[in-house]
Amino acid sequence: MRFCRRDTAPDFCASEEGLAKCTRYSLRQIVRNLFTVLSVLGLIAAFSVYMASFAGLTMEWLGMGVFILHGGIFLIAIPLAVVQRVSFSGEVREDSYAPETKPAWASRGLNFCGLFFFLNFVAFLWMSHAASPEIVDSNFVLSDHGHIVRSLTSAEYWRLKAAELRLFAAGWIAFYFYATTSWHFLRRRLG
Repeated sequence: MRFCRRDTAPDFCASEEGLAKCTRYSLRQIVRNLFTVLSVLGLIAAFSVYMASFAGLTMEWLGMGVFILHGGIFLIAIPLAVVQRVSFSGEVREDSYAPETKPAWASRGLNFCGLFFFLNFVAFLWMSHAASPEIVDSNFVLSDHGHIVRSLTSAEYWRLKAAELRLFAAGWIAFYFYATTSWHFLRRRLG
């Protein structure tokens, strides 16, 4: 099966050299499309988890989904870092595939996602008094590194556990939005 870019002459793709270039291009395109779709699925899942936390979903009830959403970050981020070829000093290398610019809506969306995560972080710190809700000796408590800050009611405990999940989900949303726009516009520039 042969794939050619739309702007490539059909007789070029029919030649042996053209077929090799077109096929190589199509494999890169397929990989970029795959990672774009995975990023979008991660974004949808993270947003769904965020909304479900208002109905009482917690990290404990999410179970393996936490590891899947976290693992998805590495599955998507490592190839993105390789493709963008950003050095450890933060300088973009000359042979980088990173897009030079993203549309204004993508930059504003990323800023919004960062602010959204920050506000969820501050809200969780404020609600939990910078401690974590735990069950100690069958009692609901706020614990700060083993030191019990105060006792909680069952309702307070579950509300804080849902807020904890919202904090993680807000981080996942920010990351998956960045990954989605990065893979999509990387694909658009090269494809």
